Amino acid sequence: MDGGVTAGTVKVNAPGGIAGYFTAGTASFGSQPPVAGLTANVVVGLDPSDGAGVLTTDGCSPLTNAAAVTGNIAIIDRGTCGFAVKVKNAQDAGAVGVIIANNVAGVLNMSGVDPTIVIPSVSVSLADANTFKANIPGLNVSLYPAGDTLSSFSSAGRAASTAPRSA
Repeated sequence: MDGGVTAGTVKVNAPGGIAGYFTAGTASFGSQPPVAGLTANVVVGLDPSDGAGVLTTDGCSPLTNAAAVTGNIAIIDRGTCGFAVKVKNAQDAGAVGVIIANNVAGVLNMSGVDPTIVIPSVSVSLADANTFKANIPGLNVSLYPAGDTLSSFSSAGRAASTAPRSA
């Protein structure tokens, strides 16, 4: 990978039909995934449709499916509130990591500040997020930290931007 967006990796372990490596954006808050990877099943984080966010998958309010989220990686949709709010709500529900599903094409780095967030989070493109969601339940992934940067012309995928974005 070459100069551009800092990129992490999501490795899909199961199901076999989509197994492989996917480019992921990083976060300016929380921890990075361990070098050896953070492996867990993926579940959709659910929250109420309310004033904080109209979608039941945006993570803008406390998650309502904590029993399902606990010990797993939550996938949460981008939009309405800040990235740190989403990740904090997932952490509070027991998630060990978070994948933020972009709502437009491309991968982005996430900005935000919350020193109480200790779990890793990454973002994936809309197309990859749709692939992941279509394979839940049964989706198992490993999150890996950023090791280099992604160029807009890299064979690893197209970079969306060089700057972190807010929700």
